[in-house]
Amino acid sequence: MGRYAAVGVAYLRWANRNPTHFQVIATRNLIDWDSLVVLQQDNAAIRVLIKVAMGEVQQRGLLRSTDVAQTCIVGRALVYGLARMVIDGHFAQWAVDVKKAEQMVQKVLQHFMSLIEQH
Repeated sequence: MGRYAAVGVAYLRWANRNPTHFQVIATRNLIDWDSLVVLQQDNAAIRVLIKVAMGEVQQRGLLRSTDVAQTCIVGRALVYGLARMVIDGHFAQWAVDVKKAEQMVQKVLQHFMSLIEQH
């Protein structure tokens, strides 16, 4: 599944297990983000993990895009959007059993990686 997808699944697991925390952190105007150094550090660490994972794919010559930063943003938006869909109850509208949300997310992330990687 790759390191990027593993980070995405871990993020989804955290959001699914901590929906209230996810809502507060995701809705930045509900908290004083600028004074929460620990959250900023955690967020920065996740960004580093994603950049390193995408950088490794690029170094192996497998990334279709030449813009790693842009690819990281697209990937982050995908994972964030999937987490929102699970937390906000949207999967049911797409005929996805909430109990199988993690499996669906893994498949979606694998699909995303297949689109951005050269084979």
